[in-house]
Amino acid sequence: MLETETVFVKLGGSLITEKDQPYQVSEERLTASIKLILELQRANPGLRILVGHGSGSFGHAAAKGHNFQQGLKNESLRKGFQKVWFAAHRLHHIVLSAGQELGLSFLSFPASSGAIAHKGKITTWNIAGIQAALSQDYLPLIYGDAVMDCALGGMILSTEAQFSYLVPYLKPKRIFLLGLEAGVYSDFPARQKIISKINANERLNDRIGPSEFTDVTGGMLDKVTKMQPICRQYPGLLVHILSGNEPDALVRAYAGCSIGTQISA
Repeated sequence: MLETETVFVKLGGSLITEKDQPYQVSEERLTASIKLILELQRANPGLRILVGHGSGSFGHAAAKGHNFQQGLKNESLRKGFQKVWFAAHRLHHIVLSAGQELGLSFLSFPASSGAIAHKGKITTWNIAGIQAALSQDYLPLIYGDAVMDCALGGMILSTEAQFSYLVPYLKPKRIFLLGLEAGVYSDFPARQKIISKINANERLNDRIGPSEFTDVTGGMLDKVTKMQPICRQYPGLLVHILSGNEPDALVRAYAGCSIGTQISA
């Protein structure tokens, strides 16, 4: 490992919250997933780690009943958008506090405070603070957020979309997406057949089973299809989808053990 190697880790919303219970954190799973990051950090001194998290039952409950895809066309949508922003920020503070208690050096970099989008895609984001934090061995923390969009008024920006934007600047070697599931299933909800490897050029609509929960930033298929283009563009990048409930999951996956699902070019 190079001393300055960088990885991204996402704590999925379904992992750290109770997705079927609005505004409810799973304290046990949040603590366990943060400990996985601590283990990875301790096992690999010098590794730079950027962490993101989903909004789970916070952002998705706040967004229920609102369709932001076509923009903030009326007062109801504008108020709903602000509620999503507030709910996501509320969960973010909980994650920050949990990290602080367990000894992770998180620094918060909300996309809503610096990113601007156009028709759903980030056009500008001053990430100098994130880069500086990584160089000083802090763990920048981002999250699924509600950001300003110069064409739509506002949009919900997933953690995966933020990862995609940051890849060419921060050049991670690995992206780890931690969720409830042990990987990507071809037979969900039976959960008997994990797809161990996915090629970045595959068409997956008929291969990946649906997600148990639907949310405003998409399910499992959406997460995979967001990662495939960056794996094609950066052939050395590996994306791992694995369970945040599995002991030593990050350490073992980073060391090359075959667990979960791996996406690559």
